[in-house]
Amino acid sequence: MTSPPAISLTSSAPDVLAVSGAMTAAGVKAGTANLIARSGSVTSNAVSVTVAQDNTLASIQLTCSADSIETSGTSTCTARGLNSAGAPLTTQPAFEFRSSNAAVATISPGGVVTGVTPGQTSLTARSGTVTSPALTLTVTAPAARGTMQVTVRDASTRAALSGVSFEFCRTTPTCVTVRPADNPAGVYNLDVPGDTYARLVIRKDGYREGEYLNLTVPAGQTTVLEPFLALDQAIQGDGTVHGRVLDATTGAALAGVTITARAGLSGSQVTQSVTSDASGRYSLTLPTGYYALSASKSGYISTSSTVSVIGQQTVDVGDRALSPELTGSGEWRFVLNWGAEPSDLDSHLTGPAADGSRFHVAWYARTSTDSLGSVNLDVDDTDSYGPETITVTETPEGLLRYSVHDYSDRGDSQSGALSSSGARVQVFRGTALIATYNVPSGQGDLWTVFTLDLTDPNTPKLVPVNTISTVGASEQVQRTPGVKHPISLP
Repeated sequence: MTSPPAISLTSSAPDVLAVSGAMTAAGVKAGTANLIARSGSVTSNAVSVTVAQDNTLASIQLTCSADSIETSGTSTCTARGLNSAGAPLTTQPAFEFRSSNAAVATISPGGVVTGVTPGQTSLTARSGTVTSPALTLTVTAPAARGTMQVTVRDASTRAALSGVSFEFCRTTPTCVTVRPADNPAGVYNLDVPGDTYARLVIRKDGYREGEYLNLTVPAGQTTVLEPFLALDQAIQGDGTVHGRVLDATTGAALAGVTITARAGLSGSQVTQSVTSDASGRYSLTLPTGYYALSASKSGYISTSSTVSVIGQQTVDVGDRALSPELTGSGEWRFVLNWGAEPSDLDSHLTGPAADGSRFHVAWYARTSTDSLGSVNLDVDDTDSYGPETITVTETPEGLLRYSVHDYSDRGDSQSGALSSSGARVQVFRGTALIATYNVPSGQGDLWTVFTLDLTDPNTPKLVPVNTISTVGASEQVQRTPGVKHPISLP
């Protein structure tokens, strides 16, 4: 008697229909596979087999958009039913969401969790007798909030832009998108939790997005970002940037300064470097885009600013000042730069005098020296750009107040010239730039920038004020400033 030939099965899709043993096939997941029998060199015709979905609920997968929220904050949870193979059911059942502690957080029938009080709760989803594994949700007290003020304009026309969104991302992959109401001047005051953000992304339809890295928004304060000049996506090609570098203490041109352009608003990869000539001037040709321009020279403190390079156009960034390094332990320097208009902005510093009054250093009284300290207005600029520089060489112990007065528009309470001047104040100590302040939005002729509490020179407290008001005459600048919150100093 002849033995029957050995026959085996093969499946065209083992992940759908798996062959086990010689002639047995078992469904794995929903789909279609072809089975073929083979004996030696002889094969059968293919038989199509359809594996139907197992729609028996075996487990529930629960996911939530956030595992930590503030009180009154929300997180959205979704549930998904799975069969015994872990595949989603083709028809999902109805789910009942539960919070183990409704005093901490509630969850709606649609899966929206709302924080009630600080604490923890367990979230589950149930359908029939099947319940998902619990997820732990933490509710925290609301973080103290701060304000980031950003002015957004078209880089070519300088027209204010509306419809702008701002995405703040912390160091963890948690981002919050803020879509403020449109502002005719393109000035946006963004109310966000006080924190250090890994990224701030500014978006506007039809424009290249801008990204800033590692920005701090102190709680209880308004931080003014330099104006963001957005580039239309249609702009292509190379553009030119030129400017001039001056010594902050003399106003003289600085030769041999290295100007480095790095791609991006926060500056990453070096794109090009040039050196300023004998007149302090420099020029770079760069592809259209956003750049960080740094200036450095031995014996001086390096600084950086941003520029939007516009293809087929030349951008004049004006004069920028470099401060020589400070050598004395009690030395401070405050440097003001601005744009073409208004032509005359003045630096003012007031502080305690030995006779119990307050000294006032400005264009009409450039030096104050007594037993408490020594302060000098190094440079007074009256024809745009700056610098205006004040240096403290001996520390007067007590409260100093630094302000910028719009002398060109003095007394005009409706003037927006100071606010739109692009003014920037840099604070230097030792060999470091320790703070930069950009002029905020507002009307008036006086920008009160900061106070510096040197009551204990070993623990100075630099306090942003950042308000605009009106005083009129230069002599009226000497008024007692309001005190806000100090920032940390190195």
